[in-house]
Amino acid sequence: MLANMSHEIRTPLTSITGFSEVLEQNLSGQHGDFATKIRKSSERLQRTLESVLHLSKLESSVHKLEREEVSLRAVVEDVTAALRDDLTEKSLALQTEIPDSPVSGISNEDALHRICRNLLENAIKFTPAGGCVGIRLLDEGRSATLEIEDSGIGMDPENVPGLFQAFRQESEGMAREYEGSGLGLSIVKRLTDELGGEVDVETEKGEGTCFAVTLPLTDDAHERSDETVGG
Repeated sequence: MLANMSHEIRTPLTSITGFSEVLEQNLSGQHGDFATKIRKSSERLQRTLESVLHLSKLESSVHKLEREEVSLRAVVEDVTAALRDDLTEKSLALQTEIPDSPVSGISNEDALHRICRNLLENAIKFTPAGGCVGIRLLDEGRSATLEIEDSGIGMDPENVPGLFQAFRQESEGMAREYEGSGLGLSIVKRLTDELGGEVDVETEKGEGTCFAVTLPLTDDAHERSDETVGG
């Protein structure tokens, strides 16, 4: 049902986004601003739709991750480049610590992209303008750890246990301050679990947050993960 529904919604959304981009190029002033709002709103709805569909596949076990040789360094560099404009728009400083080696191993490239992008987008969203975001990639031989840290709003540590539940944000309902479906971290957790990894969170209200994702890079870790998922 979700797959069919997403197709029916995605088709008109594509038209809305495309035509709003044309209007942006040909309108100015207040009308141009309206066109920009239409485009951004349609893109936000598109991302939400894709997240809901992806999460439903993970929950139904329909989505199986294929493994292949992947460079984590290349994934981090691709995601960072893709979000460079978002960082610039908020005047956020980016600090990176990435090894010269490719940090390669057996994993799923699409899953790694989603994990890295969701965490980096999260850091950008919750860090006020002029703040700092840090990305570290640690090569640990048979595993690797990706750390994404920000100087943002942080949260009460007691809220961490519920952080990875779908549609959850620390501020909810009418009190919500930030846009978003609340699905990003849930997807990060499920993808990390399926890859046989772990997610740790360190946070302090008003001080920022650091997510650390440790992932295995070997076939034997993959086999143990499948056994765990299969019970």
